Amino acid sequence: MLHIATPLKAQIIKQQHGWLIHTPAKLNLFFELLRKREDGYHEIESLMVPISLYDTLVLEHDRTSSEDFRLDCRTFSPNRRVDEVIPNDERNLVWRAVLAVRKIRELPIGLRVTLFKRIPSQAGLGGGSSDAAAMLLLLDQAFALGLNKQELWDLASNLGSDVPFFLLPLAQIARGRGEILVPIQGLPRLHCVVIAPSVGLSTPAVYGRSRVPDQPQSLEPLMAALRVGATNLNGLLWNSLEPAARELSSEIDRLAATVKLTAPLGQLMSGSGSSCFALYGSARAAAHAARYLAGLSLGRVFQVNTI
Repeated sequence: MLHIATPLKAQIIKQQHGWLIHTPAKLNLFFELLRKREDGYHEIESLMVPISLYDTLVLEHDRTSSEDFRLDCRTFSPNRRVDEVIPNDERNLVWRAVLAVRKIRELPIGLRVTLFKRIPSQAGLGGGSSDAAAMLLLLDQAFALGLNKQELWDLASNLGSDVPFFLLPLAQIARGRGEILVPIQGLPRLHCVVIAPSVGLSTPAVYGRSRVPDQPQSLEPLMAALRVGATNLNGLLWNSLEPAARELSSEIDRLAATVKLTAPLGQLMSGSGSSCFALYGSARAAAHAARYLAGLSLGRVFQVNTI
């Protein structure tokens, strides 16, 4: 498992034939719908944390090629879902990130990007958004584009609600539709097990079934518990998208019941699903739970920590 704890931009590695960057997944420890907006999005409040599960992007520039841009996608998940296809065209946020940058800066032809996927898709882990943010930073540094913070934020926000978070992946409270971010200091490192089941979930489908509560849950009790050490988070972790996800996939109920047997400090579905996670008091406890859960054919199981 890769362990990287500094901002993405600092993790760009210059290689002999190009540039490399590792892009983290995220978990939502708290997610509440506040209201439906006129533009179709929802106002939300969420506590998001990056975790030590990574995709990798490699950017190369072939000066002899007449090809404008090429995206190759590879996976490290031999037991991935049958329907999980990683597109290598405009459906991929990495592709869209390159096109977005091309609209405001000149880029050379002959670019080749290889995306090594470890983060499951349609799992609420933000893999595609993380890849897009990393692509923006990679292009900016590799070709000295001089993109300022506002330009990067505008590009990221237009690509997707979660993309701005990954420009500086650390614990943050997200508001608005996810693009208004408040960094949080002093949270403990959390030891986690993430389970991505065999069925993914469409984010629009989950949002479409979800309802804004009359009385939204408050984030403050969870923040207070985390600040004093996170010894018991049962009842404090919250995701208002989970009821809709349970209606769409019986896997969520199955995961929740099984994970509960490992006696975690708390458990929850991340984002719009379908992945679920559990928190433990130590890396050893998380490793023990991961071994147990991995033997139950629940899907892909990852032992990670927050970064």
